[in-house]
Amino acid sequence: MIEPLRAADLPRDLGTRWIGRDLRCLDSVGSTNDAAFEAARAGAPDGTVILAETQTGGRGRHGRAWASPRGGGLWLSAILRHPLPPADRPLLTVVAAVAVTEAIHAATGLPARIRWPNDVTIAGRKVAGVLVEVRDGPGTADLAVLGIGLNVGLDPATLPADVTPLATSLAAAAGRPVE
Repeated sequence: MIEPLRAADLPRDLGTRWIGRDLRCLDSVGSTNDAAFEAARAGAPDGTVILAETQTGGRGRHGRAWASPRGGGLWLSAILRHPLPPADRPLLTVVAAVAVTEAIHAATGLPARIRWPNDVTIAGRKVAGVLVEVRDGPGTADLAVLGIGLNVGLDPATLPADVTPLATSLAAAAGRPVE
């Protein structure tokens, strides 16, 4: 289990130019991607990050469910208001997956790898997923939302039986708690 997230406790200088400058921590949402689209339509700036303690309707590619239990990981989405030609939008997923693997290695020393196109694995077991969504509608022109689910302290045995052998967390892979 990881400690609850509080925006006030997170460092203001994350070494970033725009992503994460506006951090919004929520207790529970259906999906951080949905919450990010709502925030974007309400005027949230480019780079706003929505974090949630739990998601009741977290999802991955093709609408697959993503378990997001309280205290089990980082469930977040970033608002990206940069116009990208449709042909270049898949690059967001690749860039985000690379960033997740590099962050895992820097924070834990664990050898994370990308399983094409959007899964991050450790020793062949999924530890994170990346989901980029683009939606048509009012207030969504040139908008993409980048969702990342990262299992940090999650006990894979608490996941549905069909997922347990395929999943891991940073703590499970490291054999120790990971902050």
